[in-house]
Amino acid sequence: LAKSTTFRILQTLIDAGYMIQTDSVHYSLSLRVLRLGNCILPNFGVQEIARPEMYLVNKATDETVALSEFLPNERVIIDVVESTLPLKFVLRAGESVQQDEGATGQIFLAYHSDSLRAYLKKHKKKREQVQKQIDAIQTKGYAFMINSRALGSCGIAVAVFDINNECKYSLGVYGPDKRIESNLEMIVQTLKVSANRISVRLGSTTLIE
Repeated sequence: LAKSTTFRILQTLIDAGYMIQTDSVHYSLSLRVLRLGNCILPNFGVQEIARPEMYLVNKATDETVALSEFLPNERVIIDVVESTLPLKFVLRAGESVQQDEGATGQIFLAYHSDSLRAYLKKHKKKREQVQKQIDAIQTKGYAFMINSRALGSCGIAVAVFDINNECKYSLGVYGPDKRIESNLEMIVQTLKVSANRISVRLGSTTLIE
């Protein structure tokens, strides 16, 4: 932009209280910008942000897609897009699940050190095995579990990060093990791309590689 145009825009933002002039040639955002964010947060939920991506994952995989939230003592399924196939894995929005259960539970353990320590303390005999699983999840960027909730079922989950760069949510694909395993690479890549887009829209700068 021309300097004169840029100056007029800056002056308008200063007059509105969204920028301050720190010296003759430098400008900075003012704290009033934070008020804009506070207006957005109560009115724009994670479901609204995530649902378009959930539909994309569902269309690409034709499997059930679920968004889960990490809570202090449990995890809750907050949104579901079901598979259209006759044989499918059925999940219900609002369902409360053990914090460490399944692929989603493994994702939350991998990104919440306090929960992992508590889990390892309860399962001392499996400590080494569990730690290896967690290390693999952190390296690969996804969790993969078979028969965790029902015989023949399978789940793949990835992390979704919030504005504080914390793994507050998880996006997962769930279905029969044979179908999931035969399309594992495609499903993982699809999940990672959509999870990263959700994280960015939630204000995170942390992404899955």
